[in-house]
Amino acid sequence: TISDTLIIRAIATEVRLPVSATVEYLVRIVDNDDTGAYYESGTWNTSVAFAYGRTSRFTFLNQGPGQFARFMTSVPQTGYYDVQEIVPNSTNSTDNALYTISSDGRVLGSLFMDQRQPTSRWVSLGAFRFQAGAPIEVRVSNTGVYTAGDVLRTDAVKLVWVEPTLLRQYTVDNDSAGY
Repeated sequence: TISDTLIIRAIATEVRLPVSATVEYLVRIVDNDDTGAYYESGTWNTSVAFAYGRTSRFTFLNQGPGQFARFMTSVPQTGYYDVQEIVPNSTNSTDNALYTISSDGRVLGSLFMDQRQPTSRWVSLGAFRFQAGAPIEVRVSNTGVYTAGDVLRTDAVKLVWVEPTLLRQYTVDNDSAGY
């Protein structure tokens, strides 16, 4: 909450108006436990490792390519959002998970990511422009192309609104991350 006073001065009169506003960042988090917003294709299992929420999920890579998990949501305000994912810290995760970000049936971007993170933390997949209310999908897939790891993991995705005045600096600073 931010509070201040607006002072209006006219010749011999001064009016003080207290002003207060609650600032809320637009954030959407979709967890693998969110029924109706999370879907799996292939054989997935509940993991003992988790980073967000009560559980996380994994599928064995040796089942061949084609397994995927998708997170579905929308945003209340049109703008740019940093799409992030969190994967539990694990030594047996794949080094080549394919993430695809779509909106309204149109692919906006995709990238391969090494899921073998030293700690469970939110990792940015890129900043994308979404329309308010349009369906958004973030998909993680096993393409069958990997050199390390036994499993493809998933737990949760997060969309964080990026203030327009910060977008230019944000994309320049993170250019190597696939923006």
